[in-house]
Amino acid sequence: MLGGSSDIGRAAARAFAKTGYDVGLAGRDVAVLEPDAADLHARYEIEASLYKFDVLDTASFDGFVGSLPALPDVVISIIGLLGVQPSAESDLAHATTIMRPNYEGPSLILGLRLSSAMRSSQRSRRRPTSSMSVANGAS
Repeated sequence: MLGGSSDIGRAAARAFAKTGYDVGLAGRDVAVLEPDAADLHARYEIEASLYKFDVLDTASFDGFVGSLPALPDVVISIIGLLGVQPSAESDLAHATTIMRPNYEGPSLILGLRLSSAMRSSQRSRRRPTSSMSVANGAS
């Protein structure tokens, strides 16, 4: 859960944990996530891992992905900043402040880093295709 300390992140983590999934909670302040992880572990007997993640610190994305013991089956991003719409329509700095955590950061971590790592992982787990099946598939 990217943004695991939000109310929606907590609810999503509980829903996954309730069905037996291990969860990873990621946020800017790991200490804030600790009580939630302990609660999930106690209630649902699952592993709840904690990760430091700041969506605005794009230089840390490779390190974040590299710190994961395994790539997740599912990634949920519950990251965002609620701005002031009238200000965002007329103030470029305010619009940028809203767009970076709502669009730019999540797009970069999900689109460039995690999906690339997942594709690489899937390629390394694929069975080689025999030349016979390739030939048969082409006819």
